[in-house]
Amino acid sequence: MLEPSFFVVGAAKAGTTSLCNYLETNTNVFMSPIKEPHHFSTDIRYENFTQKEALKSRIDMGKYLASEVLPVRHIGFVESRENYLSLFRDTGAAIISGEGSTGYLYSEAAAKEIIKYNPEAKIIMVLREPVARAYSHWKMNLSSGRADPRVPFSKAVSEDFSSVLKGYCVSNLYVESGLYYEQVKRFFDCFPKDNVMIIKYDDFLADPKSVVAGLFEFIGVDAEFVDTSIKSNVSVISRFPKLKKIAKNMGVGSLLGESIKNRILSGTASRKVFRLCPKERSALYEKYFSRDVELLGQLTGLDFTMWGSD
Repeated sequence: MLEPSFFVVGAAKAGTTSLCNYLETNTNVFMSPIKEPHHFSTDIRYENFTQKEALKSRIDMGKYLASEVLPVRHIGFVESRENYLSLFRDTGAAIISGEGSTGYLYSEAAAKEIIKYNPEAKIIMVLREPVARAYSHWKMNLSSGRADPRVPFSKAVSEDFSSVLKGYCVSNLYVESGLYYEQVKRFFDCFPKDNVMIIKYDDFLADPKSVVAGLFEFIGVDAEFVDTSIKSNVSVISRFPKLKKIAKNMGVGSLLGESIKNRILSGTASRKVFRLCPKERSALYEKYFSRDVELLGQLTGLDFTMWGSD
């Protein structure tokens, strides 16, 4: 067994699922079969959730771990250390292992918990322009039936931000999930900067092969060929949201490979074009994110000024 030594911590809706899948194609790398075990986000726990979809993420760990080969699951909330380490029992010939829980970036506890567990851990985060990230999140909710299609995006963001009931899997956190400064700072306060790799989503989208090659170097394994044409967990609006919801409730997705699942999603996607109006994007950026992005640039030494341009 190889205990995990690198962690893809988010952000949500920033290509982290694809990134983790690309990592997993390397023969030297083992990724947790529960893609997002959320073990170290001790302030994010199932018993506090109110969103129906999140409530379905509960796993009977005794039954799950009794399987000879652990089934791939997208998300879970694995509390006990013994159960968590059991996820890495079949690392085989790999020389390094890791996992990718997007809740770690939002969590106020995860950075401290990870460094207590492994002071030399490598931290990987993908940051996406925050309005685009929120828009992708909203489209995902539309597709799954969690968002009302009669409520425009800007209004949905405003209502969620002003909601009295807030929290991970309680509200959508369209704004809060994209306020990266404090989230990144928590990891910088705990880890040496050399142990934290920040990937801009735009760079990942433009040249995924180079980004993945740099990622392999960062975690200390030789680069191998990766088919970066395969995208995972892409937000699309389904033409048949009710049918999609029934299939999800029946667990059909877990029986299909990523390529087949993505083909089905593409084939059933709505032909209606969903684009974010530039004026709307600019207004939301200035209202919620511009100052935070300025602080993020100062903290990281990276240039995020393109995020603020039209």
